[in-house]
Amino acid sequence: MHELGIISNLFTLIDEVAEEHGLRKVTRIKVKLGQLQQIVPEMLQFAFESVSKGSRSEDAALDVEYVPIKMKCQSCGQEFIVDDHLYICPECEQTELEMLEGMEILLESIEGEQ
Repeated sequence: MHELGIISNLFTLIDEVAEEHGLRKVTRIKVKLGQLQQIVPEMLQFAFESVSKGSRSEDAALDVEYVPIKMKCQSCGQEFIVDDHLYICPECEQTELEMLEGMEILLESIEGEQ
């Protein structure tokens, strides 16, 4: 369950930001996660609830935006969203691709009360 590791690492950042801004309670956390992280939403929520117990983030809302896998073809320059895990350029059918998006783990914002 790597969701627990992701949430644990995010909580290190959340606590740092909350402390820096004098937040006594965190009410909302916004995160961007790339689809290649292969997150199970229910497991992520469970990990979040487990890690947040007894912290300033307990009962905070967790908003997750899942970022699709976006590639750029090295042959023709076409940028495209990967569908059905087909890593083939839809324009020229080449497989030499550069990943542009899809591996993110980003803490977008936190909201709270001082």
